[in-house]
Amino acid sequence: MRALLAKKVANSTDTGRNIAGSDRGFSMIRTLKSLFIGTAALLISACSNTEQGNLYFASDSGEVALEPSCLQNVSMEQDLEGREFISVGIAETESCYGEIDTWIQNHIGEEVELIFSGETVSGPSPVLGPLPANDITITSDNHEILSDVYNHISD
Repeated sequence: MRALLAKKVANSTDTGRNIAGSDRGFSMIRTLKSLFIGTAALLISACSNTEQGNLYFASDSGEVALEPSCLQNVSMEQDLEGREFISVGIAETESCYGEIDTWIQNHIGEEVELIFSGETVSGPSPVLGPLPANDITITSDNHEILSDVYNHISD
């Protein structure tokens, strides 16, 4: 009996077939596995791209991006106590300031954070009123992330 089983295994190895029959089932599993891994890698890279290098306001009910092309007069400054901050203005166009202003006004009274590449720059803090188009101050307790934001929006 063992000899018969050994012969059957040897024959299945020689022909690329398994004992149960053809290897089409294994081929399909390998294909599905490759497809799954490829899809997972694509989704992971897409998720990282949506956070990587983006600056945005976020609340529990949504977010709005601060596109570098919409920001102007960007400068890194220091207050009287030597703490660094970024001073920036928003281009007064509908696609830039209009979209951000509408979002901010719809979130008055809510807690909002400023996020860069998935990390909190500042907040959460309540929105008390409309955001001015010019002379916006961005502060952070994290000097490294503040420098990263500055480098991102000043290029």
